[in-house]
Amino acid sequence: MIQAADQVRFRAEIAWLGPIMSAPLTEGGRSVVKIVGAEDPALGKSFAAALVPVKQSNHHFQQSGTASKFDADSDVNGWFALESPVDLWQGVEGVLLILLYSVSGDLQYWTYQNVDASVPYDPGASAVISRVNVAARILPDMTEEMKKRVKAAIDDEIACFLRRETAEKLLDGLVQLRLPKPLTLGEMPTSAALVFAIGSCQYPTAMLEHEVSGASYARLGKRIDRDDPQCVLLVGDQIYVDGTAGLFDPTSQFDRYVRPYELFFRMPPVRKVLRRLPLFTMMDDHEIRNNWEPSIDDKRPDPAMIDGRRSYVKFERRAGPPMLPQTGTSHFPLWYPFEVNGFPLFMIDTRTERTPRMAGTVATAQMVSEGQMKALLDWLSEPSEMPKIIASPAMLLPRHARAVQRKRIESALRSDGWDGYPRSLHRVLAFIARSRIPNVVFLSGDEHLGCIARIEIALDDEPPILVHSVHSSPLFAPFPFANTIREDLVADDRFDFKDPAKEAGLFHCSVETEFAPPGDGFALLRFYHDGVGWKLNCEFDRAPEEGVVVTTFQRSLALLSRRETRR
Repeated sequence: MIQAADQVRFRAEIAWLGPIMSAPLTEGGRSVVKIVGAEDPALGKSFAAALVPVKQSNHHFQQSGTASKFDADSDVNGWFALESPVDLWQGVEGVLLILLYSVSGDLQYWTYQNVDASVPYDPGASAVISRVNVAARILPDMTEEMKKRVKAAIDDEIACFLRRETAEKLLDGLVQLRLPKPLTLGEMPTSAALVFAIGSCQYPTAMLEHEVSGASYARLGKRIDRDDPQCVLLVGDQIYVDGTAGLFDPTSQFDRYVRPYELFFRMPPVRKVLRRLPLFTMMDDHEIRNNWEPSIDDKRPDPAMIDGRRSYVKFERRAGPPMLPQTGTSHFPLWYPFEVNGFPLFMIDTRTERTPRMAGTVATAQMVSEGQMKALLDWLSEPSEMPKIIASPAMLLPRHARAVQRKRIESALRSDGWDGYPRSLHRVLAFIARSRIPNVVFLSGDEHLGCIARIEIALDDEPPILVHSVHSSPLFAPFPFANTIREDLVADDRFDFKDPAKEAGLFHCSVETEFAPPGDGFALLRFYHDGVGWKLNCEFDRAPEEGVVVTTFQRSLALLSRRETRR
């Protein structure tokens, strides 16, 4: 039985990876935030995790309020998730995520939850409240006096840690929650109703590229205080498991599906952004393999897709949103509807639910399952006075020139985007036009070329409905030959189509596209109401080359005016 107080010692450190935070969510009538991090593999399993509210004084953080302490409950790779009430952030500069590692040999089989007398052991309770492990079964072996000494040793080490380390050194561990501001109408841009950043395609960094590869995230980090975005959307290729195009790609499970996420989340500019902005993500092909789609001659699930999807869920979605149950033919839904500041958004999985296609089946092949399509159309049908924002890795429009050459549908096989699956593209466009759903905006990544398309869709002789498609540039794409260029896309396009779900009616679609300068960066979008209608302000942030830093497009989301400007 453990008795000696002088055996209880801890080492405090900020998380090796993270913190990554979710948007505030409501559970059991209270607002909570999920915080994700990972333990240092060199230090092993942590004894406890603490969320410490702090304020800065001189060059150090000082604890301000009661810290919340948890068993980190990490997995085999050291990743964990904690939930904390939003109230913890009130009146403080931020909340510091600290891990306590035991340096007492007699505590090697114990974790913090075993010594917290205020939380009874309950194997059926929430994962945040109790743990099922070997230590829990030997809980009676620790005396009440020893439990108090352990908790006192933790508090002492946290206090010493804050005195010992400067605030600058601890910034990577500081969670700075930015609560959404109330909806504001008629003010732009400082008090826009919805502001967020969107990006995709972060190629892995090489030995001498650290500053260059993280430049987009570094610029986004500097814009957080100025532009006050409420979240960041990453719509695919957050990591590359095939960074050398098969030449030197790793083959072991760890090196291919774990290590790239560790390298990505360890990047200082990435950490600076994700500890301050809630994260919403979707995977795309490079989390699996370049331009992955199911094989036409093997109906078995592709192990590469299964492994890539599992790692996406484990590392990119650990902070949320939570995974949905099977929905119709969508057997493993990665897609999800969500809200930011009251605005409805829908994140589409345009990768893992594709059906096989070849020349004879391309007309009927689907980019998403019938279950996901129904969920999307039902979501679009819900009445809303606000814009409806749909994010997907694949570009909706404009179409690729190679996908429409000679006006033969077989050419669609040459596209990896929505136009490569014309049935899915036409079905979504037809539904929006037939249902006359206003203020719809599609967002996407993948093509490595920023642009914004103005789309008019009309059923027969009816007035058209207006849709916009915004495509973000790559965050870091160092190989120009892999980037789409303007000539690859049909910037100004006219085409007719029928609704695959209904016999009657012919739809007419026109597309007008404007492009941002090429280069690495992200898009910052603002949605606001000017008292007449909804407006979109889209800024493409670029590396400062040839004097071009930001290109701004302003759009009306309804067919009220064609007076749209570009600065």
